[in-house]
Order: sequence, then C-alpha cells, then structure tokens
Amino acid sequence: MGRRQRRSLPRRHVPTYSRRHCDVLGRQPPHGNDVTIACSSIRRSSSPSHQLVACQRLEQVLSTHFGTPPVSGDRPRAGDTMKRMPPVANPPRIAVLLATHNGERYLDEQLSTILSQEAVDITLLVSDDNSTDGTRAKLKDAAARDPRIRVLTPGIFGEPAPNFFRLLTELDLDEIDYVGFADQDDRWAPRKLASHARLLIEHGADGVSSNVTAFRPDGSRTLIRKDYPQRLADHLFETPGPGSSFLLTSRLARLVQHELRDPASPARLVFAHDWLIYAMARSAGLRWIIDPTPTVDYRQHDGNAVGANAGAAQALKRLRLSAAGWHRRQVELTVDACLRVASAEEAPRLAWFREVLSRKTLTESLRLARRASQLRRRPRDRFVLFGLLVTGLW
Repeated sequence: MGRRQRRSLPRRHVPTYSRRHCDVLGRQPPHGNDVTIACSSIRRSSSPSHQLVACQRLEQVLSTHFGTPPVSGDRPRAGDTMKRMPPVANPPRIAVLLATHNGERYLDEQLSTILSQEAVDITLLVSDDNSTDGTRAKLKDAAARDPRIRVLTPGIFGEPAPNFFRLLTELDLDEIDYVGFADQDDRWAPRKLASHARLLIEHGADGVSSNVTAFRPDGSRTLIRKDYPQRLADHLFETPGPGSSFLLTSRLARLVQHELRDPASPARLVFAHDWLIYAMARSAGLRWIIDPTPTVDYRQHDGNAVGANAGAAQALKRLRLSAAGWHRRQVELTVDACLRVASAEEAPRLAWFREVLSRKTLTESLRLARRASQLRRRPRDRFVLFGLLVTGLW
C-alpha cells in the first residue's frame, strides 16, 4: 500500500494468477511469457464467446509489448451499450439468477423484462425464500408456461445474499457463457444483457455493472451513479452497483462458486453477494468495468432489502452502521475471502489490509486514513470515510 506500489500499478496490465485460483479457472500458472499464455487461453476456449474474449486479451498483451494502443478504452461511454443489437447466429447463453421473497406485487413485471431480453439465450433459475404471499404460485405458473424458467425447491434464508449464494452454488456452468443476477421488483432495459455481454468482449473484462435509475411510486426518477473511476482498493469497501446490474463471465462465476462450495471459505459470511463478487474479481486480477448507461429501473418501496444509496435518510443509516462497526466487520470478511483467490500482484496488498484491520487502534486507523483516497470511488464517500477513520468511529 506504499507510494511505490501505487505508482507501479500500470493502468493496463495482464493479470497474474496464483496457483490456487489458476486451478479453479482451469488454467495453468503462467510459466511462459504473456503472449504464450494469451494464445493458450484462445486454444482452450470452449465457446465462440470465450474465444472472442481471449482474442481481445491477446490484443491487449500485444499492445503492452509493442506499444499499439488497444481498440477500446478502459471505460465505456454513456449510450454506447444501448444501441440496437444486430442479429446473431449464436446468441450468448446467459443464466439469470433470481432470488424472491414475498415479491408477488411486482414479480410479473420483473419476469417480463428478463424473459424479453433481446439477442440472448436465457435460462432463468429461481430460488424462493419462504414466501407467504402468492410468489410461489406465480413462479409455478410462469415455469409451466415458459421452459426457460427453472424453480428450485423453496428454502429459508433470511437475507438475499444466502439465497443468491444458493443459486450460484447449484448452477451448472458447463453450458453457460455468462451469469446475471435479478431482484424481484425491478425493470430491465430490453438490451441490458446483450449490450453487457458485448462490453465484456470489447474490454476483455470478466465482470460488468452499471448505473441504475431509482424510481418511486410518486413517479420521481433519480440516477444512481456508480461509474466513478475505480480506485486501488475500492472493491474491498463498496460495491460497483446493485447486483441486478451485474453480468459475469462463466470463469468468474466458477471462481466465486468454488469458494461458496468450500465450507472453510469465509465467502458465505459476507452480507452482500454483489460486494463479494466484485471484490473477488478485482483481487484475482480480473478486469471489471462499470457502464455509465443505466440498464435497470431500480424500484424503491418500503420492502426494499437494501435500497438506493441516495438521500439524507440513507446516508444517516449507513453512517450509523459504520459507527457501530458493521461496515468494518464486512470489510474484514471480504479481505479474508479475497486472500484465498488473490493474484500475485494483489496478495501483498490484501495482506497489508488484513494486518491493519486486525488492530483497531488510532495508529492503524491513521494508516488507513492516509489511503482514504484509494478506498472509495466517489469523492464525497472518501471524505466521509476519512473523517470516520481519524475520529476513530470506523
């Protein structure tokens, strides 16, 4: 975390992998040069979509070696992703994971916007958390009408994250190119999945999220911006957007799935599935992009499990959680989970965080405060975290 490490981190780099998560990703540790590794990943790709991603990565490796700028930048431009998609002969195969709990009121609209996604081959996997309204009946009827829907046996989870963990753990990734997540009460843009699959290929990334538009019963709409530039360690402290805006490559999904299936992993203890996935991706040296174009209408109502991080009431709620130590405990769990999949480049940084977080003293808080600019994306959030650290409230 010293100044030298921050300066040495290149803007574009080819990830290096530890032996542990190379095994999970189905790749060997990089014994040869970067070009050999990239070419090898093309040969091993199991689908046309994966081959395109691998070719994009090879292009980036060559540009690093020979100075040719890559075709696409690090960040997409607003509006790029929502252009009409041309017909495709082999649309990407996408599994959407939907967690429900007493969601009867808005479920039909959410299902409609998922199943009507353009230019993709969708499978919808649903897990219900002990609903007592008409949610299960609606899901049963929908599955009877549409063979793309598969409803798992209902369970009791208590929170959204364990329900999503169950879905990802039970998902068969062998015939899937990408994985997305859905809440039960939102509305998706018609080309959300297809445009994000294209972004992943164009940018050689393994994960994408986006800005969203919060909307309320009174008709008001608010842009929830998440596309502030990524920082050195923001992934350890916050999400890159709601999980409903995520799309993952199958290899990132497999990496997370492997940890969730391991009883010894702390991954299952993390409160938010979206935060965990983003943190593990970045810690493993994989690229994540945040799309500035809103792709989800994020419904706000009294039954929201989390809700949009906007307004004074939400800010006060999160401030109280931070002061009570909740956020710090979640960061500690996230760091522990990420250490198990860390790349060679990220492992020392994560170990530094683990050491500093293990002692809640003024000295350690000030060490973190000195690096507050690298811990959150939005400038206001960095200032708030800095204040909490120097006053000992975090």
